[in-house]
Amino acid sequence: MKSGFNLINISKSFEMDLKTINVFKNLSLNIPNDEITVILGKSGCGKTTLLKILSSLDKISSGEIKYHIENINKTPKCSLIFQESRLMPWLTVEENITFSRKVSEKDLSN
Repeated sequence: MKSGFNLINISKSFEMDLKTINVFKNLSLNIPNDEITVILGKSGCGKTTLLKILSSLDKISSGEIKYHIENINKTPKCSLIFQESRLMPWLTVEENITFSRKVSEKDLSN
């Protein structure tokens, strides 16, 4: 396979009101680095959940996700820009951009 993500039978579910909600089940997908990939679907079908999983903001319930460059497994460097405003108006543009990095560095040092 080309460099990119390889999703193998991934599933995501969560508990809500004592019920298990399956967001997706046994999803397999290859997302090459050198192509544009579009994820389409109706509201609530799991598009944002999938993006959060690929950017390590959420975890899968089962399955396997591999990311490789030139057949070498790597840890991906991903960003996710949310539709809703996530800016903190009391910070400058630069401070908003670097805020999450500072929080991550703080977490790593503990």
